[in-house]
Amino acid sequence: RKGQSIKEKSSLFSKVIKANLLLLGFGLIKGQIDYRYKVQFKETETKEKVNSVVKQYLTNTENTQRNEAEVSKFNIRERNISRLSEEEFDIVVIGGGSVGSGVAFAGASRGLKVGLIDKNDFASGTSSRSTKIAHGGIRYLEEAFKLKSPTEKIYLVYEALKERDRILRSGAFVNNIVEIIIPSTNFALSYYHYLGCLTYHLIYRAALLSFSSLIPFPSITFDYDSLKLKIKNFFNDSSIAEAISASSNKDISTSALTPLASDSSGSHSMSHSKKFDDFIYSVSLFEGQMIDSRQNVLTLLCDRIKNTNSALANYLEFIDYVYDSSGKISAIKCRDTVKGKDLTIKAKIVCNCTGVNGDLNLENDNALSNKIISASKGTHIVVNKEALNKYIKTFNGYMIPKTSDGRVLFILPYQGKFLIGTTDAPADKLQKVKPEDNEVDFMVDELNRFFGVDKALVYRNISSSWSGLRPIVVTDPNKEENQNSNGNGNGACLKNVSRKHIIHRNPSSNLYSIYGGKWTAYLKMGEDMIKEILNNDSLLQSKSNQYFTELKNQEKEKRSNRIASQYYNPEFLQLAGSVDSKYGLNYMQERRFFQVFTEKLQLKYSKIPEKYIRKLVMFYGVKAAEILEVGEKEGTNEPLDLDLMRYGIVYKSELNYSISNEFVVKPNDFLIRRSSIAIVNQFSSIKYTEAVANHLAKAFNW
Repeated sequence: RKGQSIKEKSSLFSKVIKANLLLLGFGLIKGQIDYRYKVQFKETETKEKVNSVVKQYLTNTENTQRNEAEVSKFNIRERNISRLSEEEFDIVVIGGGSVGSGVAFAGASRGLKVGLIDKNDFASGTSSRSTKIAHGGIRYLEEAFKLKSPTEKIYLVYEALKERDRILRSGAFVNNIVEIIIPSTNFALSYYHYLGCLTYHLIYRAALLSFSSLIPFPSITFDYDSLKLKIKNFFNDSSIAEAISASSNKDISTSALTPLASDSSGSHSMSHSKKFDDFIYSVSLFEGQMIDSRQNVLTLLCDRIKNTNSALANYLEFIDYVYDSSGKISAIKCRDTVKGKDLTIKAKIVCNCTGVNGDLNLENDNALSNKIISASKGTHIVVNKEALNKYIKTFNGYMIPKTSDGRVLFILPYQGKFLIGTTDAPADKLQKVKPEDNEVDFMVDELNRFFGVDKALVYRNISSSWSGLRPIVVTDPNKEENQNSNGNGNGACLKNVSRKHIIHRNPSSNLYSIYGGKWTAYLKMGEDMIKEILNNDSLLQSKSNQYFTELKNQEKEKRSNRIASQYYNPEFLQLAGSVDSKYGLNYMQERRFFQVFTEKLQLKYSKIPEKYIRKLVMFYGVKAAEILEVGEKEGTNEPLDLDLMRYGIVYKSELNYSISNEFVVKPNDFLIRRSSIAIVNQFSSIKYTEAVANHLAKAFNW
């Protein structure tokens, strides 16, 4: 600063150095103890508590029987469609993806009767095509450091990190914590990454207003063996003087700060390919990992939505709005695409939650149609871990923070394989989205450049691939100057665009729409939408207040204050399949519960493969016991097709449960979004399609 003496500047510089040394020491200490995330709990107390809860669940499941009418007709969807056409709802949500499920949950949690429709299956769009991680967006933090809308970016990270915790706690069986390593050959770069990750974690702690959290601190480590080998080679190399002399004529100022050196043309040369052993330094960052389609569907099936007489149905396509005499929307027209019948759903409020197509579902005369949202494309491939084990030593996740085109590349463990993905490629939202060859080639090339992988081997081991479109707000409809915007929703450069969400209410028709946002913040987006509705509708606000008063009194009579507060807390989500909060298990204890629960089921159903039971628990939680118990009584605990067992395991009992409880109508509903078979291995999914279709035909009497 101007006016400072040399002594003052030296003192300030000394303080900065000391602070950095403290942070570095903290990171190295955590690296020395080889910090890895483990489920920790008080052994004796927790084991007794968990075993008791497991016993109660297994005892209750033994008495499970389905209604015979449901078994024979699988009519959950038909019953809901009848209710949608006959009853009036406080809110009707158009769109059954992550945002729609968040709005439905937030409305039901506040005592509102919610109807929800989707023209395809739930989570059939982008909501099942994500990178499968719940994260705060660390790259937004880096942009904030570069003073690119810093306040907005830091707040976006703050909110998303808070929401990451909610997602993890909502379903301990389907969500877990994954360690992501950021490797580097350069200590200065690793330290830069560590400072960013530490700041990211401190924001997370501040968001929780707590010193305890699910996510561990980041750590910085280095490979001692590789470092010692390099030092030894350095001093033993007879040509070291020649190498130093040759390098003295090169500008190393940029290559020292980037993971890869560039050739004279500015592109990355294949000769600069790395081996895993070259990455001496690394930073460990921890994020949440989820099965996105399950998170979506199980949110819609949670008790909060069931207990408020809400109704939802897939394959109901929105056609048009119905207006009353004052010009307000009073109902919507839609079509059952399975049976080809039209119906009208009456609603006090209609919410447009259709993601990347949100600005296409406005009223026909709206000036902002197709001008609010731009599409950002994310492409992912799933690779058999055998193809990368030779090059990547550990089965953790990896993040390459800056690829050759400046985007982020993720390499994550996922259901026994590696999921590799990148996002932020501009796309036309009106075109059919699919993985392009150039995007797959880009990811494989980056793997080769950073880890020296055998590209041919990777291509041979790609078992699945998909692409999805993320909605990016490019025109704020709430700003008056944008009402006559001539912009359009396609083709912008999107890697530095914010993922914030915007809620817009059309005052003339009373249509509410939500645009933008990110998967991790879907519950927050739903809450913001419902709060906006209640602020503008005194009758619904009064109904919500009355609901809270009655629920609070009821729960306090039945439970302790701590547990009761979760039941009437509108932000508290328990996915269908979670352990009931009445047992008072925290996240760590619930993780332990599902370990014991799985072991007990494996002992009880010893004829069923253990890995299949593990998968049932991971996808259905405590409902896995119901699936197996009902299957035992009905004789459906048997493979769907014995000849297909080598492509994966599917039992008739699981498929029956999905049809009767989770709105499965078509083969892909089950293969992609209920069992994730197609997400992990598309070849296996193709093999199973006919068998699943035949089973559905019998169930629905096609």
